[in-house]
Amino acid sequence: MKKAGIISIMLIIAFAISTSVFAMSNRASELLSSYSVNANIDEGSINVIVFVSGEIDVTKAGCEEINIYKKVGSSWISYIELGEDDAEMSVDSRNYLHTHQFKAVDGVEYKVDVTIFAENDMGRDTRDFTFYI
Repeated sequence: MKKAGIISIMLIIAFAISTSVFAMSNRASELLSSYSVNANIDEGSINVIVFVSGEIDVTKAGCEEINIYKKVGSSWISYIELGEDDAEMSVDSRNYLHTHQFKAVDGVEYKVDVTIFAENDMGRDTRDFTFYI
């Protein structure tokens, strides 16, 4: 009876340790707590919706780049290019939420490449996304 109790306690401890390790591995990264990026066309506008949440020590977050290409024949031609230093692309805080809007032409296909980031004094982490709309 005593042996079964000790085994039960050891199993509970092992389960608790494995659950904590699993929970830690679900983080987006050391700097990115969570993020979401989407692109769509609505009423003549290309909408690029970006949410970035950094870990507690992140000092800057946002979009590193947004590049939009339009399809001409079978080729993708550069249409819009924005960098981190352009207006409303980043914030000096750990949370970023913004909808970027660009003029769209009816009947044209677009490719949208978005790179998000979070950074602190130790470095920067990025993620890339591509949407065909």
